Amino acid sequence: MVHRISSRRAGRAIAIRSIVVLALIMMAESCDLQKLLGLDGVNAISQQNSLVIHLKTDLGAKSIQPAMDTAISSYDISGTGPTGNSFTENDYTMDIFSRSALEPGVWIIHIKAKNSQGQVIAQSGAITVEIGEGETKTISAVCSVEPGSGYIEIKLSWPWWAIDRPEINAYLSSEKGEDNYLSIIQDDASARVYNSGALPNGKYSLSITLRDKSFGNVLLWSRTENVLIYPSIDSTNSSSARWDLGLKDLFLPGGVRNYAGSGALGAANAQGFEASFHYPTRIEIGADGTIYVCDTHNHLIRKIDIEGNVSTLAGSSEGFVNGAGAAAKFSYPMGLAVAADGTVYVAETSAKRIRKISADGRVSSWGSNTDGSSYIFTDPKDLALDKWGNLYVADGNKITMINSYGVASHFAGDAANAAGDATGALSSARFNQPEAIRVHTDSSGTEFIYLLDSGNGKIKKMTSSSGVATVVQCAGKKDFVIADDGTMFIVDRAKNQIEIASVYSSFGDQAAVFAGCGASGSVNGPYLSALFNDPISVAVDGEGDLYVAEMMYGNKIRKIIR
Repeated sequence: MVHRISSRRAGRAIAIRSIVVLALIMMAESCDLQKLLGLDGVNAISQQNSLVIHLKTDLGAKSIQPAMDTAISSYDISGTGPTGNSFTENDYTMDIFSRSALEPGVWIIHIKAKNSQGQVIAQSGAITVEIGEGETKTISAVCSVEPGSGYIEIKLSWPWWAIDRPEINAYLSSEKGEDNYLSIIQDDASARVYNSGALPNGKYSLSITLRDKSFGNVLLWSRTENVLIYPSIDSTNSSSARWDLGLKDLFLPGGVRNYAGSGALGAANAQGFEASFHYPTRIEIGADGTIYVCDTHNHLIRKIDIEGNVSTLAGSSEGFVNGAGAAAKFSYPMGLAVAADGTVYVAETSAKRIRKISADGRVSSWGSNTDGSSYIFTDPKDLALDKWGNLYVADGNKITMINSYGVASHFAGDAANAAGDATGALSSARFNQPEAIRVHTDSSGTEFIYLLDSGNGKIKKMTSSSGVATVVQCAGKKDFVIADDGTMFIVDRAKNQIEIASVYSSFGDQAAVFAGCGASGSVNGPYLSALFNDPISVAVDGEGDLYVAEMMYGNKIRKIIR
């Protein structure tokens, strides 16, 4: 209790002392008393001939402003009065300034606002004040941007594949309502927006839009910001901003876009459109989003990371050599499957081999008999993995299975490779040159093997216990993929189209056209307006978007946003 009383008494003493000090300041006729009290840093406020200035700086816009420091840290204040009297106060750091004992009459006040580096950022211009005898004059002074002209520069970037034919419009609207259109330099994935000639300083409203002419000039992104144009002798001190637009920032309409490959034959490793392929025949996507490509006539297995960088996983020239990376050799790889851990399995159709690429890039042979001798494949065209690590091979007119230990055995169809068209038990089912094979778990949790039975123009499904059934009729197709929701996308190479169906279709259902107008070409745009050039394989990512490999005439990877 004693301590609390003492605290209250101390508080009252401080308050009383503050009142006395304030009164003494107000009564002071000169700075002598202030110095005596140790208050010489405080400007006196006199009852007679005094000036009080409330200081403020208004630079207008704050969103986009020059690279220089525009924060105000001090003011230089000067005044000129009657008969040549004057005062100057530099580096003043408070918001309220006062000066007493001024000669009555008209005073001209100038104020400059400075940043911490001492650069003058804004000024008030000449302020005229008339102070009467015995009067305390209070005014507000607003400092605004220095006179002159300046520049703006905006840098934009976006994913290299997202916008096919970008169109950017940008202009600045002044406070007077005048529109000033900005210059634009752009390429496939970035743009620079700027004013080529200096603009008067001050506050502007920036409006900028980004559209894609391949999709009906649809608006992909827009932004409006307040801009401060600050005086500078060139664009090096421009008001600037950089906006890196991600997919979450853009409204991308569904349709077809280029993703990787220039279209020219080659084996260049680079990002996106700077890379090249030579007859990419099969495409698969790993659990981490990496895209794997059988670059068949380059005898390579390529991969594309999520940034679009194309590199070689394994292979060099044609041949049969096991080893790490470029030390290995393949012969016309045609089929792919990718395990969750990044292990890649490759089918060499003409060489009748299956190869395994470990996650660290080492290539080995895969598939043996129970005695350890090499298994003889008939015509391995495509591969699929189940959740147990079993690898299914579309092998001639039958399906061969390689278990997780590498032991191969007959799974379905005629063991002697006779062609036919029959459903039912695995041993009595018949196929005719199946081109593609997939594994999909349906809504009931059952894992099915799906087979594109190309010679019979059907997609069939099977399990080891339920036998073989037909799902969809689809003559003349080359590849298919199944999305998580059971939607099937089927490549019609002859018609340069991608078709759509469902794993829940009944036999007799026909697939419908999903993308491609039917003509040959390489035109991006809405689904049915786009053109494909020899599509041969399709894969689906975790977002449900599709990737299409174009082989002989295309040599590209295209992307379809759903």
